[in-house]
Amino acid sequence: MKVPFDFFCDKCGRNTRVNLDIATPNPDIVCPCGKTRFRCLVGSTGSDSFPGLVLDRAWYELENGDHTMAILLSAIAVETVPSVYALRRWTHPLDLPRDVIPRISKLCRALYPAGIEDFIGREHRVSRLVFDFRNEAIQLFGHPRAIVHKIYDAIFVPRNAIVHSGKFTFSKDEATKAWNVAVFFYRMVRAMETWSSYQVDPESLDSLFRKVDTL
Repeated sequence: MKVPFDFFCDKCGRNTRVNLDIATPNPDIVCPCGKTRFRCLVGSTGSDSFPGLVLDRAWYELENGDHTMAILLSAIAVETVPSVYALRRWTHPLDLPRDVIPRISKLCRALYPAGIEDFIGREHRVSRLVFDFRNEAIQLFGHPRAIVHKIYDAIFVPRNAIVHSGKFTFSKDEATKAWNVAVFFYRMVRAMETWSSYQVDPESLDSLFRKVDTL
């Protein structure tokens, strides 16, 4: 699969659009002015880059009016995120359920034991890392409660209608909602992983703040 990328050359001020393969290494990109060379890591950065690249492609399809493909790619990205993190983070790969909602829930609890809703609702108030997804969750879902089910409703209900019922008549609003929710989930899981890694250091300032907070 090829994904479009724009490269800006600060020497001549030109934008160069190229299509890069996400599965295999790509050659360096040289601006037509000949003064700037871009080292391309797409296709050679490993599985972690895959969900983000799929979301880039979903946005491209959304902008070009293919709402069905935008929804399908958004679903692929969300389904891929748990596998990428489960395989990469734990010495023994995290055993994930087959169904989507339990997979998302188990991954998020492995990264943040209090759960995804708690991470959205309170983490930005006690962490120096400042992950504030609450306002975004309210804009997308109306309320951050039962977020996993709302992710399912926004992405996998239309995805299942495409795959199992052959429905292809989706509005731009429906496709945009699916893409926005998929991006939200991707960014949030990455933030959870950063938070989880940060807590490993017992002498970190953040940990000290947490000790005070529990007194």
